[in-house]
Amino acid sequence: MGAYILRRLFHSVIVLFIISIVTFALIKAAPGGPGLLMDPTLTPQDREKMAEGLGLNDPVPVQYIKWVSNAVQGDFGRSIMQKRPVMDLITERIPATIELAGAGLALAVVTGIPLGLIAARRANSIWDRLIVLLGTLGIAIPGFWFAILLIILFSVQLGWLPSAGRMTIGDGSAIDRIQHLILPTLVIALYSLAQLTYFTRSSMLEVLRADYIRTARTKGLTERVILVRHALRNGLIPVVTMLGLMIPRLVGGAVITETVFGWPGMGRLAADAAFQRDYPVIMGITIVISAIVIVSNLLTDLAYSLIDPRIQLGR
Repeated sequence: MGAYILRRLFHSVIVLFIISIVTFALIKAAPGGPGLLMDPTLTPQDREKMAEGLGLNDPVPVQYIKWVSNAVQGDFGRSIMQKRPVMDLITERIPATIELAGAGLALAVVTGIPLGLIAARRANSIWDRLIVLLGTLGIAIPGFWFAILLIILFSVQLGWLPSAGRMTIGDGSAIDRIQHLILPTLVIALYSLAQLTYFTRSSMLEVLRADYIRTARTKGLTERVILVRHALRNGLIPVVTMLGLMIPRLVGGAVITETVFGWPGMGRLAADAAFQRDYPVIMGITIVISAIVIVSNLLTDLAYSLIDPRIQLGR
């Protein structure tokens, strides 16, 4: 196990290195720059001086080597627009993103897996058809449209929940923070919840039709015992795979949700940096999210061996 983890970590470093090269090259190939956005009245000479001060006139390989030499020490440079270290900006936004992504993942797991189990246990019933219909709607509905619909209904029309922000200025109580969290959590969890429902239903249907399940039924075991003790563990392996893919998707896919709800997380920071062409911030966020994806995949593989001891990693 230890050798497998070390090997995966070595591969992860290589993957991050390749991602950094591709991202850096794409950024340098993009037209325009931050100078015009900082001050539209800048003359070409002033923009040239600013680019020289930022090191943007150096050859691209030289710029990349300088960036990598600083990045391996945890220094992703300074934001061009905000004049602050990129790592400080990311560190400030990570808690909000983790809070939102964690709430969305928890809602998806607590709701999606039970719905999938109910649909599989009552296959072809009215409950199964209703759950499949709701899952289809969850996958088909665009996230930004669902967010706007929730804001209009619960914030504008009913006035029950706040429409933006992480907390009310001057309040910040637990109840206030939960109220601000409800709507963005519903939006960010919708797609993952629908996917989990589908995957759980499909996996459990396959397991419930296996020979050893039929043998358990002939022994007189109740459906509850068969489901919990025999079917659930084997049926969860594909679900764990989906969970491993959901975690980075929730973190990286929070751009739209955080932008619509004014949530102060990494997604909103990434969107602002892209519009402002704040290249150091874009690079920093890309590497951080890539690292989250890699760690998530590693944890997913390790979870396989815990769920099914027959799976031997690294062999």
